[in-house]
Amino acid sequence: MPAAPASASAERRVWESANRRGSVTVNSGRDVVTVCDFQADDTYVEAEYATSFLAIHKVADSNGALAGCAVDRVILGRVDVFKLCYGKRHVWRQCDQSIWLKHRK
Repeated sequence: MPAAPASASAERRVWESANRRGSVTVNSGRDVVTVCDFQADDTYVEAEYATSFLAIHKVADSNGALAGCAVDRVILGRVDVFKLCYGKRHVWRQCDQSIWLKHRK
């Protein structure tokens, strides 16, 4: 009996972190980060992520709960780790637990 082909969902894995304030999604190629703010309030939502080139980046959804999300594209390397952060600019900031996509040796 021939082996069953891998499912499309296994080939297109995405990683996500979400809470009541917003969400961060990293695509299967680990080169696109999308952050969405769910609430129309004065709290911002952003993704902080590190790449395989050891660069750290942030991308924020600056339109609150309005339609659309912020998208950032990685040019060099791939996303290795990311976390969802939120807060009030220059007042406070809190981040959820980091999600590792690839562990460094």
